[in-house]
Amino acid sequence: MLAVLVVAEYVLLGQAPEPWSSLSALLIPANGAGAILGQVVGEARAAKRRPAIVDAWVINGNEQKKTDRATASAIEDLAGWDSATTGRFVVGRNGGLFEAVGSAATGFIVHCTADYHDDGAWRVLGSLTSRDETEIRMPFGPVLVPMGVVSDLQTTNRALLRFFHYRGPDPDLHWTSGEQVLDLKFG
Repeated sequence: MLAVLVVAEYVLLGQAPEPWSSLSALLIPANGAGAILGQVVGEARAAKRRPAIVDAWVINGNEQKKTDRATASAIEDLAGWDSATTGRFVVGRNGGLFEAVGSAATGFIVHCTADYHDDGAWRVLGSLTSRDETEIRMPFGPVLVPMGVVSDLQTTNRALLRFFHYRGPDPDLHWTSGEQVLDLKFG
């Protein structure tokens, strides 16, 4: 693009009357330098707008730098969590994300990923093979979900604790992947 600008300027200034035609040797490089400087400044401004990756645990919007404090806080929060009143339970660090909806009374649907930008990396704890359904309360009302993906508090706690270790799904737990996993992301 810059080359087209330089050629167009050279042609136009070459046909212009004096003193403009003699200034082409000065104006063309100055305009080219200005265009390059503008591009560099634009890229620098765009880089400032990119979100910075926070190297801390974020538990439901609250940052914790230390893993042990974050773990204790998350376990305590999860025990009293009820998605019907507070929405989705979320723990994240960098690209890893752990999400749970539900409550200790009804059970939780747990989603986890090591890279939340990649839709194919999401996993749901449990299995989608069961045809039986159960009800989980959400802020917008109750929803029916497959029983195979509803985890009790103890299992959800284990998955959460292992998330702090793996920064993604624990390979020793039964996770389900695939497009249908995203259909169960509520909140």
